[in-house]
Amino acid sequence: MKRFRKIVDERQESELLKIGNSSFTVMLFSLIAVMIVQMFIFNFEFKYLAGYFIVLIIVMIWVVACSIKRGAWEFYTKPGIKSYIIYSLAFGIGLSLLITALGYFIHEISLPHAFRFFVISFATISIPMFIIYIILGTIIKKRQEKLQQNFDDDSI
Repeated sequence: MKRFRKIVDERQESELLKIGNSSFTVMLFSLIAVMIVQMFIFNFEFKYLAGYFIVLIIVMIWVVACSIKRGAWEFYTKPGIKSYIIYSLAFGIGLSLLITALGYFIHEISLPHAFRFFVISFATISIPMFIIYIILGTIIKKRQEKLQQNFDDDSI
């Protein structure tokens, strides 16, 4: 017995999913921004942010698990080397710039040290992220093939 009846059409459902996706993205980046501000600007110890961090990790694991289960990658790209490179470089540059800027402005490290720190943090972030994207992309591609095969078998 269904308790609720869907009263939206496919277009409205698609619009609601886009709104939900963008809202989730804003919420996720806002949570990360709050943690960064509290840690580096207000000098909170990590123990005060543990709850935020646990929620962040649980949500990220949930998103990855659900994406693998559904065989979904992303709205605008397909899993492939090009998207892995773009995402890992963007993530590496963004996080490295943030960490380096915080070190430069808050801890007053010198510019040559900040540049060296940026290069090292960029390499240590981008390379593992690229590897993680390759692994996840491969898993999702296999899941998509399996789901397509199951769909084709059911339609025969």
